[in-house]
Amino acid sequence: MRINYDHLAAEYARHRRVHPEVLKDLVAAGHIKSSSRVLEAGCGTGNYLLALRESAGCTCCGIDPSEGMLEKARSRSASARFVQGQAERLDFPPDSFDLVFSVDVIHHVRDRQAYFSEARRVLSAGGRFCTVTDSEWIIRHRRPLTAYFPETAAVELGRYPPVPDLLALLARAGFQQIEARQVEFPYLLTDAQPYRDKAFSSLHLIPEEAFKKGIAHLEQDLAQGPIASVSYYVLLWGTKCDEHEYGDVGGEDLDSLQRNAAVLRDGFPYEQFRRSTNGTVEPVASDELAKQQAEVREIESGFVPFVKAVRAAIETNSVENVMGELRREVRALKSPKAR
Repeated sequence: MRINYDHLAAEYARHRRVHPEVLKDLVAAGHIKSSSRVLEAGCGTGNYLLALRESAGCTCCGIDPSEGMLEKARSRSASARFVQGQAERLDFPPDSFDLVFSVDVIHHVRDRQAYFSEARRVLSAGGRFCTVTDSEWIIRHRRPLTAYFPETAAVELGRYPPVPDLLALLARAGFQQIEARQVEFPYLLTDAQPYRDKAFSSLHLIPEEAFKKGIAHLEQDLAQGPIASVSYYVLLWGTKCDEHEYGDVGGEDLDSLQRNAAVLRDGFPYEQFRRSTNGTVEPVASDELAKQQAEVREIESGFVPFVKAVRAAIETNSVENVMGELRREVRALKSPKAR
C-alpha cells in the first residue's frame, strides 16, 4: 500500500510535534547560530525547521515531495523557504548549507546513497549532516505505538533501514566524524485522537481489524488515567571535513569511543559499529561486543567517579582524554593488583 501524504497533511499538522531532545541535539551538535544556513529534507509541515528558526534565528529552507505538506508549512511561516523536491536530487549549488538534516524520513528515501552524497555536496566545509531515525530496538519498544498496535513492528522493520547500513552509506558518501546516539523523551499520553486519526503512517499499513483492536485497548486504558509513554530516536551524524584543514579524523580510537559512549550514555547498546580497514562501517561481532559490554559494566560497578568523568568528557567531545582514561582503567581492572 502506497501512502498519499498530501491526504495526511492535515493530520500531521494537527498532531505531530517536535521531539525536544532531537531539537536540542540539532542545535548543539549542528552548531546552529543566527548565521547558519539550514536545509531540512522531507520537512513535512515544517515542525523542526520552524523550531530551529525560532530558537536560533537561522536561515531555513525545507524540501518535500508532498505539495500538501508544503502548503501547511508555508501557511505557518513566511520566514522560511519551502520548495517541492526530492532528497536524492537537491537543487542547490555546492557550499549552500551548514547543516542538512532529516527527521523520520530516511525510510521513505528510495536511493539513500544518492541522498547522502547530495547532502555532502551542498554542505560547506565543516558542515554537518544528521538523519534522525529509528533502530530495531526502538521499533520493538515504542510505547504506546508498538504496545497497542504490535502489528506495526513488522511493518516498520520492513520499512526502516538498519542503523549499521546507514552508517556504512554515510562513510561511503565521504562523511567523517560519524557517530550515532539515542535520545528519549518521557511523557504522559492523555488523548487517543492522534491514533484515531492515524497520524502515524504505520497505522495505515496494518489490517483494519488490528487497528480497531488496538484503539479499543488504548481507549480502555486511557479511561483509567494517563499512559506513561516514551519517545525514542537515534541521531546519525557526519561531517564534511576539509581534508587540508582536518586531516584524518577517523580511526580505531574514535570508533571505540563511539561504541563505549553509546553504552555509557544510553545504558544499552542499541547498535554497535566500527570502521573496517577498507573504510566501510560494519557491525561488531557478538563475542567482541559482549566483551566490550562486560568491560564497561565492570568499569561502572567499580569506578563510579571515573564513569562520571567519562560522561562529562564525552559531552564536551574530549576524545583523546576519554580514550586514554578508559584504556588505563580497563588495564587496571585486568591487573591482579586491582582485584
